[in-house]
Amino acid sequence: MAHGDFEGKSINDPEVRALFNRETVLESDWYLARLDAKLAVRRRTLTSQIVSLEAFLEKEVYASEAKRLNIQERLDQARERIKIADETPEVYLKKLRGTLGADVVFG
Repeated sequence: MAHGDFEGKSINDPEVRALFNRETVLESDWYLARLDAKLAVRRRTLTSQIVSLEAFLEKEVYASEAKRLNIQERLDQARERIKIADETPEVYLKKLRGTLGADVVFG
Protein backbone atom coordinates (compact mmCIF):
# COMPACT_ATOMS: atom_id res chain seq x y z
CA MET A 1 0.00 0.00 0.00
CA ALA A 2 3.01 2.29 0.20
CA HIS A 3 2.52 3.02 -3.50
CA GLY A 4 -1.27 3.16 -3.52
CA ASP A 5 -2.04 -0.47 -4.28
CA PHE A 6 -1.21 -4.04 -3.26
CA GLU A 7 -1.98 -7.09 -5.35
CA GLY A 8 -4.09 -4.92 -7.61
CA LYS A 9 -6.23 -3.53 -4.79
CA SER A 10 -6.34 0.04 -3.53
CA ILE A 11 -7.49 1.49 -0.23
CA ASN A 12 -10.88 2.07 -1.86
CA ASP A 13 -11.40 -1.63 -2.62
CA PRO A 14 -14.25 -3.02 -0.45
CA GLU A 15 -12.15 -6.03 0.54
CA VAL A 16 -9.38 -3.77 1.85
CA ARG A 17 -11.84 -1.38 3.53
CA ALA A 18 -13.46 -4.32 5.35
CA LEU A 19 -10.14 -5.03 7.10
CA PHE A 20 -10.63 -1.80 9.06
CA ASN A 21 -14.20 -2.37 10.25
CA ARG A 22 -14.50 -2.25 14.03
CA GLU A 23 -15.79 -5.82 14.37
CA THR A 24 -13.15 -7.19 12.02
CA VAL A 25 -10.41 -5.57 14.10
CA LEU A 26 -11.92 -6.65 17.43
CA GLU A 27 -12.14 -10.27 16.30
CA SER A 28 -8.68 -10.44 14.73
CA ASP A 29 -5.96 -12.64 16.19
CA TRP A 30 -3.50 -9.75 16.37
CA TYR A 31 -5.97 -7.65 18.39
CA LEU A 32 -6.71 -10.50 20.81
CA ALA A 33 -2.95 -10.89 21.27
CA ARG A 34 -2.78 -7.18 22.22
CA LEU A 35 -5.45 -7.74 24.89
CA ASP A 36 -3.56 -10.74 26.27
CA ALA A 37 -0.42 -8.59 26.36
CA LYS A 38 -2.29 -5.87 28.27
CA LEU A 39 -3.45 -8.43 30.84
CA ALA A 40 0.15 -9.64 31.26
CA VAL A 41 1.37 -6.06 31.72
CA ARG A 42 -1.38 -5.41 34.28
CA ARG A 43 -0.45 -8.52 36.25
CA ARG A 44 3.22 -7.49 36.33
CA THR A 45 2.29 -3.97 37.43
CA LEU A 46 0.04 -5.22 40.23
CA THR A 47 2.65 -7.72 41.39
CA SER A 48 5.24 -4.95 41.54
CA GLN A 49 2.85 -2.70 43.48
CA ILE A 50 2.11 -5.46 45.98
CA VAL A 51 5.81 -6.13 46.58
CA SER A 52 6.50 -2.42 47.07
CA LEU A 53 3.57 -1.85 49.41
CA GLU A 54 4.46 -4.90 51.50
CA ALA A 55 8.06 -3.69 51.79
CA PHE A 56 6.82 -0.27 52.88
CA LEU A 57 4.60 -1.79 55.57
CA GLU A 58 7.44 -3.94 56.91
CA LYS A 59 9.54 -0.89 57.83
CA GLU A 60 8.63 0.26 61.31
CA VAL A 61 10.12 3.66 60.65
CA TYR A 62 7.29 4.27 58.16
CA ALA A 63 4.47 3.08 60.44
CA SER A 64 2.88 6.51 60.91
CA GLU A 65 3.23 7.34 57.21
CA ALA A 66 1.73 3.99 56.24
CA LYS A 67 -1.37 4.81 58.21
CA ARG A 68 -1.63 8.35 56.85
CA LEU A 69 -1.16 7.14 53.26
CA ASN A 70 -3.60 4.23 53.63
CA ILE A 71 -0.95 1.77 52.52
CA GLN A 72 -2.78 -1.26 53.91
CA GLU A 73 -5.93 -0.27 52.04
CA ARG A 74 -3.94 0.19 48.83
CA LEU A 75 -2.31 -3.19 49.36
CA ASP A 76 -5.68 -4.85 49.88
CA GLN A 77 -7.01 -3.23 46.70
CA ALA A 78 -4.00 -4.36 44.68
CA ARG A 79 -4.36 -7.91 45.98
CA GLU A 80 -8.05 -7.92 45.07
CA ARG A 81 -7.33 -6.62 41.57
CA ILE A 82 -4.70 -9.24 40.86
CA LYS A 83 -6.98 -11.93 42.26
CA ILE A 84 -9.69 -10.88 39.81
CA ALA A 85 -7.23 -10.78 36.90
CA ASP A 86 -5.89 -14.23 37.82
CA GLU A 87 -9.18 -15.96 38.58
CA THR A 88 -11.32 -14.47 35.82
CA PRO A 89 -9.06 -13.35 32.98
CA GLU A 90 -11.96 -13.60 30.52
CA VAL A 91 -13.85 -10.95 32.51
CA TYR A 92 -10.81 -8.67 32.51
CA LEU A 93 -10.29 -9.22 28.78
CA LYS A 94 -13.94 -8.37 28.15
CA LYS A 95 -13.41 -5.05 29.96
CA LEU A 96 -10.43 -4.35 27.72
CA ARG A 97 -12.36 -4.95 24.49
CA GLY A 98 -12.33 -1.76 22.46
CA THR A 99 -9.13 -0.43 24.01
CA LEU A 100 -5.74 -0.40 22.34
CA GLY A 101 -4.47 -3.23 24.53
CA ALA A 102 -0.68 -3.38 24.65
CA ASP A 103 2.04 -4.05 22.14
CA VAL A 104 2.77 -7.77 22.21
CA VAL A 105 6.48 -6.96 22.52
CA PHE A 106 5.79 -5.64 26.04
CA GLY A 107 3.25 -8.31 27.01
